[in-house]
Amino acid sequence: MKNIKRLLLLIALVLVAGKVLFSDFEIFKTENNATAAVVSK
Repeated sequence: MKNIKRLLLLIALVLVAGKVLFSDFEIFKTENNATAAVVSK
């Protein structure tokens, strides 16, 4: 039973970390697109 709880906690942590990393990556991508648009002008 302990192992199942530990596994669920691990999965939850991975999901939260993945969401945070993905949102940061999205912001980084949009910033890059904005700078690229400015440079092309």
